[in-house]
Amino acid sequence: MTKLHMIETTYNDSFEKQLYSGNDKNDHFISKFPVLYVIYSLAKIKKAYIGETNSIVRRTKQHLKDDHQFNALQHMLVIGEEEFNKSATVNLETRLINLFLADNFDLYNTKQTKILSTNVYYQKSYYDDVVLKDLWNDLRKRKLVTESIDYLETSDVYKISPFKSLSSSQLTLKEKIIENSQKWLTEYQTDKKHAIYIVKGEAGVGKSVVLSSISVSYTHLTLPTKA
Repeated sequence: MTKLHMIETTYNDSFEKQLYSGNDKNDHFISKFPVLYVIYSLAKIKKAYIGETNSIVRRTKQHLKDDHQFNALQHMLVIGEEEFNKSATVNLETRLINLFLADNFDLYNTKQTKILSTNVYYQKSYYDDVVLKDLWNDLRKRKLVTESIDYLETSDVYKISPFKSLSSSQLTLKEKIIENSQKWLTEYQTDKKHAIYIVKGEAGVGKSVVLSSISVSYTHLTLPTKA
């Protein structure tokens, strides 16, 4: 059985006082362990940012100072667990991003989370199959999310989410396409020649996931300039 520690605060400068008040003030599974957190608003359009950190106080202060796009978000839920480690929180961050996206949230997450570090780690199946299930059930009880994991994982939005972790072969393919595309963009400024990339593979191998991931990455690339 999982041992989740969850604290709800408002997302503003008073969060730290709320975080360490009452019965939770000495909860070192929140203050000293890696944690997950969800900054959110449940207005007409559900919005959220999902993250993980080794220091929730430092990270939240950084958000409040620098990430002004989060001003529309009103609440923060901090999630600890008595056996959390960095690999687990990185992995669960990715899983939650995909599930929230499928549950019709407008996410402020714009870049993929760490990929290779979440592929294999100690007790990964426990965090994927047990901790995530218990956590999601708790989020549903809080009415933060709506649908079950089983339902969301069958949705098209979940299946082609650009935030999914890629396998080594998928990541290699993605990096090769982006590298070649950047080379083509540089040459196109001179020769104006068009190009088409065709990705082949059997059904179910993850072509759509790779293309979705590439699409998001392209939005953060800078157009190469001539030497």
